[in-house]
Amino acid sequence: MALCSCMCKCQALWHAVRFPTVPACPPPFLLMCQARAAVLTASQAVTYDTAKGQVMAATGWRDGPAVHFATALLTGLVSTTATNPVDVLKTHMFVGAAGCGVCGERSGPF
Repeated sequence: MALCSCMCKCQALWHAVRFPTVPACPPPFLLMCQARAAVLTASQAVTYDTAKGQVMAATGWRDGPAVHFATALLTGLVSTTATNPVDVLKTHMFVGAAGCGVCGERSGPF
């Protein structure tokens, strides 16, 4: 597949090179980046405290490396599950699933 004349697949990289003071996420993507960060932080903070108490109560373990490891596994699972929908939307936006606004060429897997 040849690139179109507007080089829609390289626009984000070209923009970052030409305007290095512009944030890594252009304005439409900034909302998705912030949404993912908010969901990730909220799910980690709530899950870690809750899971730690539940693991200690269920197993009778004291606060130590085994408790932290088990809690981290549970927290990682919940955080990954919670951020997955936001990651899918963000990926579609970054790969240009809607197509190029100039030439109409679609890029990405869909």
